[in-house]
Amino acid sequence: MELMIVVIVIGILAVMAFPQFQRATEQGYFRAARDIVQTIYSGEQVYRTSNNIYVNPATCAQPWRCIYMDNPNGNPALPVTFTVGGIGLNTFTVTATRNGGNCNGKTQTLDQNRTVGGTSLANTWC
Repeated sequence: MELMIVVIVIGILAVMAFPQFQRATEQGYFRAARDIVQTIYSGEQVYRTSNNIYVNPATCAQPWRCIYMDNPNGNPALPVTFTVGGIGLNTFTVTATRNGGNCNGKTQTLDQNRTVGGTSLANTWC
């Protein structure tokens, strides 16, 4: 009887703790992605200062290298895809997209004016 009570109590605690764990994990992914988006923004600004344009993948064989960083995609510890689009002489937009989980497809964006956007909420993906 005592063992059953202990198992029930542990089960109740696990049911209460799991959503908190998921939320904390998603917040970690969101913050890591936000930091990488800021790094990409900084790299684009440095490149523009030197070349008077933002990085254009058509003219730069390795765009991530042109902004002085390694390709952030493909890291299994961070299930997020990073893309840089809208590239022109004076514009760019970097997008981080969550892959998988409860927040699959949610995005956060940043453009050359530091305008933040996307479908994610303030400090988490969903």
